[in-house]
Amino acid sequence: MKEIIAEKEIEKIASDLSIIFINRRDNHAMQLDNGKYVSTNKPPTIELMGKHLKGEITLGSYILSEQNNAKFCVFDADDEVSFARIQEIGLSSGLPTYIERSRRGGHVWMFYEQSISGYMAKSFGKGMLDGFVDPSSAKVEVFPKQGSSQGPGSIIRVPFGIHRKSGERYPFIDHTGKPLGTWQQQVAILSSPEKIPLDVVEKYQSHDENPSFVVFDSESELTWEQIKKNIDMMNFVGSLIDLRPTRTGGVGLCPFHDDDHPSFGVNNEGNYWHCFAGCGGGSVIDFWMLWRDCDFKTALSELEDMMSIDNHQNAKE
Repeated sequence: MKEIIAEKEIEKIASDLSIIFINRRDNHAMQLDNGKYVSTNKPPTIELMGKHLKGEITLGSYILSEQNNAKFCVFDADDEVSFARIQEIGLSSGLPTYIERSRRGGHVWMFYEQSISGYMAKSFGKGMLDGFVDPSSAKVEVFPKQGSSQGPGSIIRVPFGIHRKSGERYPFIDHTGKPLGTWQQQVAILSSPEKIPLDVVEKYQSHDENPSFVVFDSESELTWEQIKKNIDMMNFVGSLIDLRPTRTGGVGLCPFHDDDHPSFGVNNEGNYWHCFAGCGGGSVIDFWMLWRDCDFKTALSELEDMMSIDNHQNAKE
C-alpha cells in the first residue's frame, strides 16, 4: 500500500493527530491481526503514531483519560443501514460531524471544544443518538460507553491506520460517500476539526433515568445561563479549595487529581476554571459535576438551590 504521508511530514502530522485522537497518556492499545485489541500499559508516543500512519502498527485509543474526561464522542455502526442512519446526526442537528468508513460500517465523530467529564460526554452522545436516530432502524454503539472507568475503558481504532484484519485504510467521507479529498487532505482536515462549544454540549443531554432526548426549554436555558453568570468562580471555588490570587484570577492544587504542583487555575474575566494537567475545565456547572460526581441536571438543581439560599440570605440582611 502506498504511503499516505511523506516521511519528512510524519512527525508533524503524528504530533497533530495525537493531540486530537489520543486522550489517555499513560496507556494505549494495539490491534492484533484478528482485529482485537490488547492493552500495552505504555504511553502512546509520537513515534508510535508515526508507525501507525505508515501502516507498521495500528493503535487503539482509550476514549477516557486517566481523569475520566473525554475530548470526543464516537458513534459506531457495524452495518450499512445503521451507518446510513448515524450520518443523519450531523445533517439533522446542524452540528459538525466527521464520517469515517470502517470494516463493516462506519464511525461518526464529534469533537468537544474542551475536555469534559466522561459522564457529560456519554450523556451528550446518547442525547444525539436518541434525538436524531430512530432506534428501531439502527444498531449503534456510543463511545464513551462509561462515564468513568476503573480500568482503561472503551477503545476506538485511531483513524488513518491500517485495519489489521482487513488490511485496509478507511477514509473520512462526505454525506454523499465520497472521500474528503486525498489522504493528505483528510489528515489536514482532521488535524484541526471543527468543535462543539460547551454550551451546546450542555444543551443536548440524555440521562439514564430518562433516556428520551432532552433539549432544555428556554426557562431551563435561562437558569443555567444565570448560574454561570451569577456565581463568581473565584469566590465559589475559593470556598472549597485554597487559591492563590494572580493577575488574571487564581491558582491552586487541582482537587481532581493527585497534584503537588499547582495546575488548577481560575480566570476572572471569563469566569471559568481549567486544569493544565488534563482534568478539564469550563463553567461552575462543570466544576460542580466533577466535585459532586453528578450529572448535568443534578448539578444544575443543586447550584440553583445554593443560589436561592444566598439570595434569600442577602434579602434578609
